[in-house]
Amino acid sequence: MPRALVIGGGVAGSATAMFLAADGWDVEIFESAAKPDDYAGAFLNVATNGLAVLEALGLRDRLLSDAHPLRT
Repeated sequence: MPRALVIGGGVAGSATAMFLAADGWDVEIFESAAKPDDYAGAFLNVATNGLAVLEALGLRDRLLSDAHPLRT
């Protein structure tokens, strides 16, 4: 089994890890934050291309079910 080390547990790192794991990779994520922060990532702006990535991961509908769309 191939192994991948993902540096950074933000949105892109987590999505990358999920894609690799779905393709059969053994994935380990390294994050510089010593502990979780309840306020980090409290707001997530997702553009159209980001929604396409979430769709590919099967997460788009879950995110949008609790979203507050910005029309302009």
